[in-house]
Amino acid sequence: MIGVDTHVLIWGIKGSATPNRVHMISRAEQLLDDAANDHERIMVPSLVLSEFLVEYTPDERVEVLAQARLRFFIADFNFRAAAIAATLYADKEARNAARDVHGSTKQCIKVDISILATAEAHRPTVFYAEDGPLLELAKRMKKYLTIDVRQLPPVRDKQPELPGLGQ
Repeated sequence: MIGVDTHVLIWGIKGSATPNRVHMISRAEQLLDDAANDHERIMVPSLVLSEFLVEYTPDERVEVLAQARLRFFIADFNFRAAAIAATLYADKEARNAARDVHGSTKQCIKVDISILATAEAHRPTVFYAEDGPLLELAKRMKKYLTIDVRQLPPVRDKQPELPGLGQ
């Protein structure tokens, strides 16, 4: 099972990005396609799903939620996640240092801690994120995390087709 953060869903599902991040669409699409082709379960923390749904109309959300239930494991912020989040949040030094690097608000750090705690509670083999503050927080909170938090892999080069084969 792999886990994904909000930007991965926005790029990989909606196919939208700011002009400076358009290159991330193909990376996210490849990751989601590879997971589907490998029958790998994709975990989406419930807070990530709520962030993803913001850009949809209420009518669209009904359909997006129905599709999300079929395609992803939506991980709850449960009892275990709450205990993990408390541990992460209690490390004031690491929390504040992570916040200062990106100028994040206290509220953003709380949400990122909750996302990391949800992922840790449900234990994907890898949690993919491209959010600078969340990645910084994961790096500074590594001593509490067993999950591997990393950025999206680069797009693989397509294999050139050999003449005369597969035709």
